[in-house]
Amino acid sequence: MERNFTMVRLRQKGFTLIELMVVISIAVFLSGLVFANYKDSQKRYSLAQAIQRLAFDIRRAQNMAISGVEIAGVCSKDDPCYGYGIYAESKQGNNLSYKIFADKDNDQIFKEGFDLVVEVINLPSAVSIEFVSSTNGKLHIFFKPPDPTTYISGGSPGEITLWVTGSLLPAKKVVVSSSGLIEVKVVGEE
Repeated sequence: MERNFTMVRLRQKGFTLIELMVVISIAVFLSGLVFANYKDSQKRYSLAQAIQRLAFDIRRAQNMAISGVEIAGVCSKDDPCYGYGIYAESKQGNNLSYKIFADKDNDQIFKEGFDLVVEVINLPSAVSIEFVSSTNGKLHIFFKPPDPTTYISGGSPGEITLWVTGSLLPAKKVVVSSSGLIEVKVVGEE
C-alpha cells in the first residue's frame, strides 16, 4: 500500500506536456502583441518629438525677438535684424524641414537670399509637414521686437500640421495666435 502512495506522489511532481504548451503559446502570443505595437510606438514617439520641437522652435524665435538677440557677423547694431520667425511649407517633396530666420529687409516674411537662415530643422524620418494655414502653402510666423508683435502670413491663427507619412495615426498641429500664444493640438480633438 505504501508503494502505491509513493507512485501517486511521484506523478504529481512537474508539469504535463499540455501545461507547458499552454504556457509557451501564451508567451508567444504576448510577444507577438508587443512586437506588433513596437513600430506604431516608434512612429507615435517620432511625431510627438517633432511636434514638441516645432513648438519649442517657435517659442525660441519669439524669445529671440523679445531679447533682441544679435547674431555675430550677421545681426548687429550697425546691420540690424528686424525680428525672428519660422518659415514652413506644405509642398510635395519639400516638406521635411522648416527654418528659423532673421528678417533683414523688414517685411515680416522669409525671402531666400535676403533674409538670414538661423537654422534649418529637419523632421525625423517618416514625419512630414502635412498642412500650413496659408493659401499658397507657405507660412511665415514672425515676431517683431520689442513686445514682440506677432505677424502670421495668411491670417491668424497660424497652423502647422505634422503627420506620420503612410500611417493612420492622428496628425498633430501647432497653432499660433495673433497674440503670440502657442498651442499643440491633436487634429480632430479640438
